Amino acid sequence: MFYFLYRLLYDEIPSLSVLRVFSYITIRAGLAFLTAFAIFIVFGNFMIRKLRSKNYSDSVKEYVNDIHSKKEGTPTLGGIYIYIVVLISALLWGDIGNRYVLILLLGSTLSFAIGYLDDRKKLLSTKKGHGLAATVKFLMLLVSAGLIAVLIYLSPEFTPTLIVPVFKKAVVSLGAVYVPFIMLVLLASSNAVNITDGLDGLAASVSTISFLTLSLIAYLTGNFIYANYLNVPFIPGLGETAVYGSALVGAGLGFLWYNFYPAQVFMGDSGSLNIGFTLGMLCIMIKQEILFILIGGIFVLEALSVIIQVTGFQLFKKRPFKMAPIHHHFEKSNIPESKVVVRFIIVSIILSILSLVLIKVR
Repeated sequence: MFYFLYRLLYDEIPSLSVLRVFSYITIRAGLAFLTAFAIFIVFGNFMIRKLRSKNYSDSVKEYVNDIHSKKEGTPTLGGIYIYIVVLISALLWGDIGNRYVLILLLGSTLSFAIGYLDDRKKLLSTKKGHGLAATVKFLMLLVSAGLIAVLIYLSPEFTPTLIVPVFKKAVVSLGAVYVPFIMLVLLASSNAVNITDGLDGLAASVSTISFLTLSLIAYLTGNFIYANYLNVPFIPGLGETAVYGSALVGAGLGFLWYNFYPAQVFMGDSGSLNIGFTLGMLCIMIKQEILFILIGGIFVLEALSVIIQVTGFQLFKKRPFKMAPIHHHFEKSNIPESKVVVRFIIVSIILSILSLVLIKVR
């Protein structure tokens, strides 16, 4: 809205030159962050009371009852507010006419809707924890990923190439194969965050760090001078996604205010699928799909632990971990939940810093 006012009035009314500040992506990104964070801090308790009054409480799955039985009854569906807060911040400070921002809004809405339907079915089902059928949920995500993949692929400034970190001239052209590749990234990232959302504050904190890193790279990629200096592809208009990413950072920290141990609210699938899908979209847009393996290293680790656990049992009838995903393995090893989360946060920060170093090295 404020960017629109700047474009509309700046040239017509010279006395409103103060509006020029809204032309700077850094200013609007900072304001988007502050807006999202402030809304959560001010209305967070109202949010929790509203969810509790509607009896939107989480049911602890049987296989973790021995660890998390005390969490029974904690309000869930906090992802609704993450989506709304980010939407408000993006509308206030972003350039809604920007192609990449529109794609982010569409993808975020689709993934949120799928997560919301899953959460609602779990809450209304006579058998607690039974949400959408796995096949139905997968097909809905697949269609959403396909739509977003085509829209990104058809963007005029976009090239279907993969950038290999470290190596200056290592670029792999995928051509039309890039569409299914984008779909794979989106499906993997959304499900990886969903798997990670098992400890108080874990998914919210790690995703916030990832969004901060991706937003910084998006800003650099959308700036010709910085992109040329860092030898990354310059994509006109992509810098606007940094405003959207900053709104997610603010919303993530605001939600974490109430979600960290002991959690007062959970995000549910409406939050985790939305966050994971949006992370995937951002990494694709800035053309750092390979580097995202490092930026989202915790999510990769969590997903791999499940794959290894299932494969190990099917092939050798043995489970490599005490419980999967791996955060539950550490809990079963008598490491307190809060300590596991803090250590994962530290690792995530280190991986994000390393990823920024690798961009400069290239």
